[in-house]
Order: sequence, then structure tokens, then C-alpha cells
Amino acid sequence: VNEEPGEHQAGEGLNAPKPRIIIPSNFTEPPLHTPQHHTRPSSPLPSALRSAAGTPLPKQPGRKPRFSAEPNEVYVYESAPSSPKRQPIALLGAPDPENPSPNQLTYRGPGPNLSNTHEDDAMDLSSPVEEPSQSYQSFAAVGGPSADNEEGTPEDIRRRFFPDADPNDPSLEWIKGIAPRNAPQAGLTVTNGEEEPPVKHIRYDLNGRPIPESLRQSLPTHLGLHHHGDEQDEAGYTLDELIMLGRSTVPAQRASMLGTLGKLLSNAASSSAEEDGAVEVEDIRTKVLVTALEALGERGGVLIRAVDALWISTVDYARRRPSSSLDIANLVPLPALLRQLAVHLLPSAQELPPESLIQLLEFILFLASSPTIQNPTPDEIGSEILSTRDLIPSILHTFVTSSTSSWTSSSSSNSSLPPNADAIALVDALARTSRANARTIVENGIADTFMMFVVVLPPSPTTDHTKETNLAHELLARTLDLYATLGQYGMYAITATTAADGFTALGKYVLGLITPGLLDLANQRNGWLAVTSYLKLLEVWMTCAIDPHKTTPPHEILWSQVTGWDWASQVFQLRRRLLQLLGDSKSPHTEVGKRPIPPTVRAVLAAVWHVIAAWLEGSASRVKRRTLLYPK
Repeated sequence: VNEEPGEHQAGEGLNAPKPRIIIPSNFTEPPLHTPQHHTRPSSPLPSALRSAAGTPLPKQPGRKPRFSAEPNEVYVYESAPSSPKRQPIALLGAPDPENPSPNQLTYRGPGPNLSNTHEDDAMDLSSPVEEPSQSYQSFAAVGGPSADNEEGTPEDIRRRFFPDADPNDPSLEWIKGIAPRNAPQAGLTVTNGEEEPPVKHIRYDLNGRPIPESLRQSLPTHLGLHHHGDEQDEAGYTLDELIMLGRSTVPAQRASMLGTLGKLLSNAASSSAEEDGAVEVEDIRTKVLVTALEALGERGGVLIRAVDALWISTVDYARRRPSSSLDIANLVPLPALLRQLAVHLLPSAQELPPESLIQLLEFILFLASSPTIQNPTPDEIGSEILSTRDLIPSILHTFVTSSTSSWTSSSSSNSSLPPNADAIALVDALARTSRANARTIVENGIADTFMMFVVVLPPSPTTDHTKETNLAHELLARTLDLYATLGQYGMYAITATTAADGFTALGKYVLGLITPGLLDLANQRNGWLAVTSYLKLLEVWMTCAIDPHKTTPPHEILWSQVTGWDWASQVFQLRRRLLQLLGDSKSPHTEVGKRPIPPTVRAVLAAVWHVIAAWLEGSASRVKRRTLLYPK
């Protein structure tokens, strides 16, 4: 670059002269290395329909496909690259006018020649034919083509579902253990044309019903009865397989099998006689019960099915077979079981539907009152139930207090639980186990919870509200039975004093129940039970008043109070009404040829005479005492 001195300085701004570049004459430009980029050609590719010279191929109108009359005129063009797994397909020759059926190709692939009857008619292949593989030859030498063609054999399964796999592949060993459905099983003896297994294994469907042996190998697979256990060709599940699947880690599978186990036990318990070779029903019950107890710690559908199976194996089973016995202590620790049940009954953690909650209540009542439980003793069971934290309070909240408020409310939903009399029956059963348990019930105020059913009397029985009235009468009867049980220990007799007005109104209500309408209502059985329970409670309290020193605490009820409440007058008036009702010649219950007196009415008559006997005993003791204190 050559600049004139001072020239650049003189010219400032845009009008300044540009510098001059002088290139020597011997200067050579270095070669430029630019990156090569692949670009699409500007001109289109030559058409495949053009000739080498670039002219288009002439069209041949009217060209039609024709059949070759000679096989030698058929040419086979191999694909490029050739595939070793696929053989080229030859074109068929012209059809024979005398034989319109197409020619048959001869199979020349790996393996023996399966068709040798039409070798003359088969088309020759221009490609070389491979020899059969050594592995297939060895397999064919053992089984033979005729044996492999049978449906259900391992080779038939391999050819249909794994055609490209080696017959000796270790991953296909499992298909060799599957026998064809029409083949006799190993270990079966044939007698008179019938197969009899040495040991019968009963298989059940998903409804818990036994599957006949004649149908096990012919049932379709869409029924869901085929499995991967022993005897895979037979549909259905054995008891041991159901027990194993009842411990599955898959919740849906475990819930399904728990439901099947419950149905299986229910069907077995309802059968009058056991089938030949069937598993003992008691063994089934024990296994189902243990499986259900193990699943009580789960949630969701598994827990619901576990509660159902638990109920079937205890409550329902005892109803169907009253002579059965159960040793619950050898199956599960009772304290741990009760703590688990208390968790499920907590109002803040309830996730079970109402049906499952009722089943849990009936199971606890079964533990407290069932005579079939041999171990532990009823006293020990009652003590454990009362000492389990939150168990009894949760039961009372779920089935008594909250249920009563929602039941009496006009805006209650249909999904809410109505009051359940089994909750009162449970407390009554616990009080019957021992005096100590009865004292615990009184001291903890459990008996006070049910006073609402005495103070708030149900409506009179009518044909329009028989369901609600029946439930109210049942709750009243259970409550009076509980107070009578406590009174037999000399406890809780103070209630006759603290709730005197309520029991006076109750006496008038019971007296009003003895009407012809109550006899005509066949479904008012609980109304008669309420009358009987009321009379039994009067008998117990009269007995306590005869010797008030033996009550706990002493002098809870006195004979002077019994006289002042005029219970005897109520009893004699009730007896008179009942005899008039039954002695009426127009009553359908006493006429010849009509239905007899119901057992509930007979129980009322017996209770009336028991109360009169207690009153006479008390009156006689008072007269005797007065004679001793004030002799003439």
C-alpha cells in the first residue's frame, strides 16, 4: 500500500482520497480450498421409460398378459440381493384344458418332502434347492411327520407360532411340557375306557364351582380358566393355586381370587354332603380364613374382598354349620387382629363401603358371642375387645350416634347407615361374658349411649311405616335386653330412678301395642320382642328391689319405688288385654283351623307370668319383713 505523505491527513471526511493498492508483477494467487457441498442437480433425472439415446419408449397399446404353453418358456428372475430365507416363486404355466385345477407346487424347503403324489405335475425351480437342516432331520427322525401334524403337539405349536425358531431352542422348552388335549395324561390309569387319576385334584371356576373332569380340557380360553401352573392343559384352579394367587402382589388379581375363595367356601358350606375325593370343608375354611386375615392390612378392592371372605369363613359359615368349631388363637394373635379392625372402623379413616362395615361389626359380634370359638375363652375375648383402643367408641359412633342422627333427619341420604341393633347386641354379649366386663361397660358410660332409644319412642305400628317401626322396635328391644343383663349383676338399676318419666311413658306405649292390629301385622315381630324385653327388665329390677343390699352400689332401687311406679298394675292390665285378644271368638288366631298362636306371643305370655311371680315374691317378702318388724 502506497500513500502520498500528507495526502490522507489533508483530506478528512467523505471526500478523502482512497489508498492505492499496487500488486507486484511476480505475485501469484494461492489456490482456494472451499468446502464441497452436495447439492441437488439442476436438471431432472432421466426417465426410466426412455431409451439410452434419450428418446421415449414407444407405447404398445393392446398388450395383454398371456399364459405360457410350455414350462420351458417360463423364466425366473432372482431378486438382488438374494435372500437365503426366501425362495424365488415360479410362475404357473398355462392351465390344462382337460384339468382346470391349478398345478401343485412341490415343497422343497427345509425338512422332508411332505407331498410326493404330484411330482410330475410340479413346476421345477431354477434356483438350487437346499438340503434339509441336520437339526430338523434329527427331530423328524424322533417324532416323524405324522406325529408333528397332530394339533397341540410341541412341533405344531412351534410351526404355527414360532416358524423361524430352531426346534432345539432352549427358550422353547416350555412348549414341550404341553400335551395335546386329546392325549391321555401321564399318571392316569384307564379302566373300562375311563381315565381315573390316582389322586383327584378338584378344579374350580371363578365362581367357586367345581369343574367336571370331562370339561376341563374342552373349555374355551376366553373364560379365563387357563393358567400357567401345574396341568396347564386343564381349565380351572385348584384350592392351593387359588390360595397362592390370593397372596399375589397384583391388587386386581389378589382381589379377584379372594372373591373366588369366598364363593368357593360358601358353596362348600351349603352342600349337604361332601363329594368323593373333595377337600374337607373345614380345611377349606381354615385356608380361606388365613388368606383373608393376611389381606386385612391392604386397601381398596383387596380389603373389601378380604372382609367379605372373612365374613363368609366365620359368620356365614357358623350359620350354615352350627356344629363347627374354630380356634382363632392358633390362626392370628387376637390383639393384633382387633387393632387392625379398629383402624378400619375409625370415622376419620373409613374407606370401606357400608356393606363391608356391617360385615366387620357382625364379625366382632361373632367373636364375642359365638359358641363355636373354643380358644380363647369368651371372657378373654370380651376383655380384649373392651381394652382395644378406639374399637368400641368407633363402633358406637358409626352404628349408633351418627347413624341415628342421619336416620332421623329428613334430609339424610340413602347412602348413610341406619342405626344397627347389632352394635347394642355386641355390648350385651360383652356384658354377659363376665362381671368385670359388665362393670367396665357401666363405668365407661357405654350403656348411657342407648338411652335415646328408650326416651324417644317409635311411632305406633302401621302398614305404611312397617320398616322404620320394625327397626325402632328392634333397637328398643336390644336396649332393654342390655339393661336387663346389667341388672342381673345388680348394676345400672339406678336408671329406673334417673329416667323414671321415660320408663313410665314406655309402660304406656307397650300397653298400647297389645291391639288386634299388632296380631294382624305378620311383619311386626319386633313389636312383640319389645314387649317381652320390657317385661323381662321389670322382672330383673323387681328382683333387685327385693334385696337392695346386693346391688352395685347398694340401694340403687327400692321396693317402695316399685310400688310407687305401679308396675304391677301395668302388668296385670297388659295380661288382661292379651287374654282378651287371644280369647276373642272372632280372633283368627284362636278359631279352629286357623293359624296357631305365634311363638312371639307365647313369649309375651311367659314373661307376664315371670313378672307376676317376681312381684308376688317381693310382696311376700315385704309382708314377712313387716311382720317381723311389727309383730302383733
